Amino acid sequence: RPHQNAAGEIVGVVSLVLDVTARHQMDEAERRSEEQFRTIFDNVGDGVAIYEPNGDFVEVNRVLCERLGYSRDELLSMSVLDIDAPESASLLQGRIERVFNEGLALFEVAHVRRDGTRIPTEIVSRKIEFRGRPVILTVQRDITSRKQTEEALRVSEQQFRTIFDSVGDGVAILDPDGNFLEVNLVICERLGYSREELLAMSVAAVTAPEWIAGIPERVARLMRDGVSFIETVHLARDGKRIPSDVQSRPIQFHGRPAIVSVLR
Repeated sequence: RPHQNAAGEIVGVVSLVLDVTARHQMDEAERRSEEQFRTIFDNVGDGVAIYEPNGDFVEVNRVLCERLGYSRDELLSMSVLDIDAPESASLLQGRIERVFNEGLALFEVAHVRRDGTRIPTEIVSRKIEFRGRPVILTVQRDITSRKQTEEALRVSEQQFRTIFDSVGDGVAILDPDGNFLEVNLVICERLGYSREELLAMSVAAVTAPEWIAGIPERVARLMRDGVSFIETVHLARDGKRIPSDVQSRPIQFHGRPAIVSVLR
């Protein structure tokens, strides 16, 4: 502003100069921090989303956008309810409450892409502070391959069970100590026990007393020779003695050494 003397003449100018270097440095640091956050956020291998306690998205990463078929701007105008399958959406509020109460939660949901494709997803959620307010951070993993594998195993197990129970002879799978790992329907009916009962027993429990002492030696010979053929006597639940011809071979069962025996 002008500076006047006593006569009212302008004799100078008074200026106020503010050093805004610190402010510019802070703005630059904040900009660089945001860029670093974005770079890391968008290069995570899983989908990542941050959303409000009401489910509205606050931030999403590139992986999640590509997976769901929406742009970032589109997702930021949506909520979790918009991408959850109906059966998952109905559970959202309870899951949000759990995260806020416990701080961390793991669960599975089904998301729906823009084109209607369903995506089974495993989600790890945490309560965090983001830009000064409480929100939920979620890391979302597409588990489609895992579910397909589980379904294939389930179908395979059903097929195994069908064939296993349709064999005309009794079939049992045992561990090297003689404990039953699996039995078929024929052997259950022959011995008078349910499958669950036999799976809690060992072969010694259904073998006539005079044959029990030789079990360890027969198992050792089987593991050495790769096959064995023996005659033995089994005992049914009602005490009936059942002479049996048993053919056994060592196998791998669910990734561990086992013995498959066919009883005739």
